[in-house]
Amino acid sequence: MMLCVCLTNMDKELDINSILKEIETQQEKPIKEQLNDLKIAGAKVINSLDNIINNLDTILNDDNN
Repeated sequence: MMLCVCLTNMDKELDINSILKEIETQQEKPIKEQLNDLKIAGAKVINSLDNIINNLDTILNDDNN
């Protein structure tokens, strides 16, 4: 598994635009639905971070080879 944080400016701009579009979409939803979506998104972030932490040695070793 390799962690790559190298993005071109265009990739960053597309990513920012997609995030902004999602925020605008969320703003149109009722608060209860927004909170539920936020709960799910938060759980996904925590799960992803946990997977990265658990595989950090492998990730770092792959980058050094």
